[in-house]
Amino acid sequence: MKLLREYSQNFLQNSRYAAQIVQALELNAEDNLIEIGAGAGILTQYIVSQHYRRIQLIEIDPRWSELLNQKYGNIPGVKILSQDFLNYNFKSNWGEASKQLKVIGNIPYNITSQIIFKLLENYHYISRIVLLVQKEVADRLKADPGSKEYGITTILMATKGHVKKLFDIGKENFRPVPKVDSSVILVDLDVISDDILDYESFVRLIRGIFRKRRKKIKNSLSNIIGKDFIGQIKSIDLNARPEQLSVDELKLLANETYKLTN
Repeated sequence: MKLLREYSQNFLQNSRYAAQIVQALELNAEDNLIEIGAGAGILTQYIVSQHYRRIQLIEIDPRWSELLNQKYGNIPGVKILSQDFLNYNFKSNWGEASKQLKVIGNIPYNITSQIIFKLLENYHYISRIVLLVQKEVADRLKADPGSKEYGITTILMATKGHVKKLFDIGKENFRPVPKVDSSVILVDLDVISDDILDYESFVRLIRGIFRKRRKKIKNSLSNIIGKDFIGQIKSIDLNARPEQLSVDELKLLANETYKLTN
């Protein structure tokens, strides 16, 4: 079947790697599962042979979702959804939040960050995530303050979970062959950020100051909270740049600006 560039389709061809990726989920009979971008089913074939409660296979390309339906549609507990994951509604599919949901996927390069942000927004449904992503994305999620990879994705992930890079996969294992290598990451969403006063405000602040990551904090903040509040901030050095601050320092800044403006 012809692969479509509009869906950023780069399918894994190596079954040995596919089996290792699924194994990292550590599925058990109490788990529910979402597979993002199931495609031709190279991961799916190893998922459906394991113990689980319910599985939803999400595939935006109707040609592949039809093929998945033919292969797996009659298996108890398996449901195929032909849709964009970015439009997926966790509550309507799973009801009240629980941590009995795991997520796996070889996700499209062009919307990787959007998918990760959506998963983090719905962290209260999910216990574990295993994703095949661009190697540079994996490096970004594990980045330290001061490095060029450190940014919004790194910080938001640190407030929700622990990230581990499992292994790299060379680009020659995909069809069509992409320009970059990939990595498999495991994320356990077990962090409780109860030290953040208002998470939505925290996210807005992080996104606002990292839009110009090389600017001093005081310059970026003046456009976010207004110049009148800048002189009242005591938690951090306002001459620092966003990329120099640790996650804990950014939490302090977000809490202080929230108190000042609410």
